[in-house]
Amino acid sequence: MRYCSVVCRSWKEGTVEQYGPQPRARSPWIDSDEVLTSFQSLSVKQPQQHTSSPESRQPYGKTPSLLPQMSFGRRLIDERLQKGRVKANLSEMKIGDEGARQVAKALMDPACTVTTLWLRGNNIGPEGAMAIAKALERNTSLKELWFSRNNIGPEGVAAIAKALETNRTLRSLDFELNRIGPEGATAIASALETNQTLKSLELSGNNIGPEGAAALATALKQNKKLHTLKLEFNNIGPEGTTAISKALETNMTLHTLQLSWNGNVGPQGGMSIAKALETNKTLRILELSFNRIGPEGATAISKALEMNNTIHTLRLSGNDLELEGVAAIVKVLETNKSLQNLGIDGNKRIPYDLMKQMGRRIEENRNQARRK
Repeated sequence: MRYCSVVCRSWKEGTVEQYGPQPRARSPWIDSDEVLTSFQSLSVKQPQQHTSSPESRQPYGKTPSLLPQMSFGRRLIDERLQKGRVKANLSEMKIGDEGARQVAKALMDPACTVTTLWLRGNNIGPEGAMAIAKALERNTSLKELWFSRNNIGPEGVAAIAKALETNRTLRSLDFELNRIGPEGATAIASALETNQTLKSLELSGNNIGPEGAAALATALKQNKKLHTLKLEFNNIGPEGTTAISKALETNMTLHTLQLSWNGNVGPQGGMSIAKALETNKTLRILELSFNRIGPEGATAISKALEMNNTIHTLRLSGNDLELEGVAAIVKVLETNKSLQNLGIDGNKRIPYDLMKQMGRRIEENRNQARRK
């Protein structure tokens, strides 16, 4: 089973972007106490309080709305954090809309140097999102905003989308699991038609459906900056997949596209993606797992890979490929030398010899890439 292990390891290697923020070496991390005080010290001048007793401090993580109850000014911002390198992690602290408003107030302060802000899982609703949106219209330091697992809905995301029309510093936005629906996706798509600074957009788990996918596809035909788009768990179906595929025929900036777990995309969706790959020369990472594209969709993709030499990572797990589809993908590896990560697990009745052959060819492609 050595070659099976090689294939499985390929899922974790390469250049595939992982979900959520990935800390870089020597990042200027600070703990939540420092972060909260840092935000307040940017916008509120308070006399310094010297509290040495642990009992006098509010315990973290035990109240439904933490930020409004924090005492201000207990610490000054570290000198390193005043040089535009602040990474503030407020995730899972249940700060709610009131906390979001206080964060927004700090972001609007000209002295704010926060560049990366995590607000994941904070019970923030539309009102809190609107406050953040107003801050984004004025803030010039923030580059990454992680807003996943809140409940901002279409109204909240529409407010942030409007802010994107004027904001020129934000590079990455994460709205995973926020119930934005087709209406929210359409608002974001409208902003992408004019915004030329956002590079990464995460919208997974929002049930945007075919309508939302079609709106984003229209934006992709005009937008020239976005390089990463994540749309997993959105029930876009074959219609939405076809719309995105047609956009890929003309879009020449997107290099990562995640479309896994999108319902019954089926062979039609697989064939539309294949057609796009025949002409697209920029996409490097494509994830289509658990979409039921079947052997027909896999065969079409294999034929496209005969002409495409830019796809680096391809994931087709759980797609009912059967022997015919897997054999077609493995055969194309005889001529395709760009594919270095291939996921096909979760497809039934794949012979061991075929897996062994695939593993060997993938390893050959990797070795060739290393020698270049």
